[in-house]
Parts: sequence; structure tokens; C-alpha cells
Amino acid sequence: MVELISNFLSSSECNKLINFYKINQNENFRYNKSFPLNLTEIINNHVIDNEQHYIINCTKQKIDNILSLKTNVPFKLYNAEIVKWPILSDMHYHHDANGTEFSCIIYLNDNYIGGNTMINDKIIKKKKGSLLIMKNSDKILHKVTKNIFGVRYTFPLWYGNQHYFLSKNT
Repeated sequence: MVELISNFLSSSECNKLINFYKINQNENFRYNKSFPLNLTEIINNHVIDNEQHYIINCTKQKIDNILSLKTNVPFKLYNAEIVKWPILSDMHYHHDANGTEFSCIIYLNDNYIGGNTMINDKIIKKKKGSLLIMKNSDKILHKVTKNIFGVRYTFPLWYGNQHYFLSKNT
């Protein structure tokens, strides 16, 4: 199942999350050609602006509410990031980690060329503030095409089958 929800976040909320990334970019790391900022670590280890913290937590809660209507399998957020995709960045076709019940991507901007999410050779229309949900993304082949102009920002969240991840940690 793949679903795209338009206007999930407002333009203002997206801009605040991009600004949050820029303020905390010294905490990012390199992953292939992109630069993720782990939100869990930032939230747990730093004093951050209350409004930004509120937006991050409200966004997660809104997604939790949507996902709870789509499955009766217990799931848990296991990673959330804001990712900066500079010019010439991309990601090859891949499946997400085993046990990934849902992958969600929020597009924080759309003023770049390229950088398209592709699922099984189909381009997903990018629009600032929209939310892409992929159920069972550990079985869905997807990639990001080369970003050829501008900087792309996304807010991906990965939710796992709680039973799977509990069994892996025992």
C-alpha cells in the first residue's frame, strides 16, 4: 500500500522544520550522499525551541493516528530524521530494514529539480507539506533520483512491527 496525503503539514511548519535542521546541522551525519539529522537524539539530548519541539511531536502523533487506522499490528517508531539532500545526491533502489511496517516521508520543500521518490519505476509527485506512506516498505522497492538543482529536505519516519523488534532485542 502506498498513499500520498497532500497538505499534511503547512508551509510554515515545513519552513520551521528546515530552520530547525539548519540550526542543528552540526549534529548531522553523512549517509551515502545525504545528511540526516536524527531527531530522536536532538530531542533527547538538547534544549530546543518549544515551538519546533511541539511541531515534531505533533507531526509524529498525527502520523501515529493515521497509521493506527491502517493496521491492527502494534508498531513503534524506531527512527525519525530530517534529511538534507544536496545537489547530485540520490539513493539507489532499496528495501527498508526487515520488520519495517511503515515508512513515512514528509516533503519539507519542493523548490528543487530531480530528487524524486520512485516506487517500482513510478514517480511520486512531490509537494511541500505532503506525506507519503508506504506500508511494508521492507518489501517495496524504492529510490530517490538524482537531485540536480536546489536542496531537497525531507522528514522520514520509520515504524516497525513492535513484535519483530522486541523479538530481535531479546
